[in-house]
Amino acid sequence: SYIRGLVSDYAKFIIQKGINSIFITASLLELLVTEIINLNLELPEIKLTEIFVAGEAMKITPIIREFFNKAHQIKLINHYGPTES
Repeated sequence: SYIRGLVSDYAKFIIQKGINSIFITASLLELLVTEIINLNLELPEIKLTEIFVAGEAMKITPIIREFFNKAHQIKLINHYGPTES
């Protein structure tokens, strides 16, 4: 789909540019980690050290759990708070 293509391009951009910190929504987090897993990338290739999530409530889904269990170098920081609910 069109959205998956955009997320795939975003994942490749993050990796190619060696980006180490991103700020995204929870729904984009799930799409992004799914795409990174689908691209079959070696996690050491990913320079990310922090992913900040805000804008909507975050749910730790099985795919998000799988990704972060493998990507120990990446910190997940949830900035969604009570003022946003």
